[in-house]
Amino acid sequence: MRYVHILLFACPGCNLPVVIDRVTEAVNMDSVDTEAIRLVCNYCGLASGANAKTAKKHFVEEWPE
Repeated sequence: MRYVHILLFACPGCNLPVVIDRVTEAVNMDSVDTEAIRLVCNYCGLASGANAKTAKKHFVEEWPE
């Protein structure tokens, strides 16, 4: 079984949403929480880094094989 993790961040430049996804074989959020994430805002173009643990929201859904 695979799971998609959807992480929602706020851009540090314009505060609009930045969405990141990861596919893992683990349903628990710990599997991505320690990951360093590269954020690129589609609105203002700012590129920055963040830790997955700092996401405003973290959703997990089953993903079909």
